[in-house]
Amino acid sequence: MPHSAQRIALDLQRALQEVRQERERVRLLMAELDRQNAELDRLRSSVHRESNSRLLAEEALDETRDRLQLAVEAAGLALWDWQLPSPQMFLTARWGEMLGDVAMEGYWDTSGLLDRVHPEDRARVEATTRTLLNGTQQRNVSQHRVRTADGWLWIESHGMVAEHDTKGRPIRLMGTIADIGKRKRVEAEGERARELAEQASRAKSEFLANISHEVRTPLNALMGLTRLLIDSPLNPEQKNWLELMDSSAHSLLALLN
Repeated sequence: MPHSAQRIALDLQRALQEVRQERERVRLLMAELDRQNAELDRLRSSVHRESNSRLLAEEALDETRDRLQLAVEAAGLALWDWQLPSPQMFLTARWGEMLGDVAMEGYWDTSGLLDRVHPEDRARVEATTRTLLNGTQQRNVSQHRVRTADGWLWIESHGMVAEHDTKGRPIRLMGTIADIGKRKRVEAEGERARELAEQASRAKSEFLANISHEVRTPLNALMGLTRLLIDSPLNPEQKNWLELMDSSAHSLLALLN
């Protein structure tokens, strides 16, 4: 049992380290998305002002997309892009890999994607998506299960509003999807280890309480009888022995307490 708990603790520690690294990669990626979106807005304004710079702007956009794609692939993430109000969402090839499907980038029907969500998680996913669609939130994070070729997979989706129309309404959403199945398994193992540790602690406490009770009962009787003997006619040597017994019994009682 100690070796198993130690192994689980080490696995949990390694997984937590991986989670922190993954979150840092996601944070850096989302910061890169913000920066790249700002760069895209600047380039679009430049195109409108200077028609003769259109070719250079398009090349810069292509370069930006290439850098962003490389960053997403390095982090092992799927990138999604939803141009509203289209019923289809663009997803990179990594999404197909997660599902055990063809690893090819393309457009997926949003209704079909929602059908893949676990029934217990669907209402939460729909509520989270609405916060982006109606503009009440500019970014959010959702953890839920999706159906794959082999069963259910835990994923973590980061989403943000990438573009607004002239009235401030969202017209483009972007984000990333990460496979967190391993993290969830480690968390479950850690929770099981904590439950076992708590059960062991409760068993220990119950054992000590029972032992204390079983020892205290005859000890009290012994102390009472000793006091009675001390109060009876005794020679000095007998009284000394009984006082020593009484003192020892009180020391044992103090230890139990």
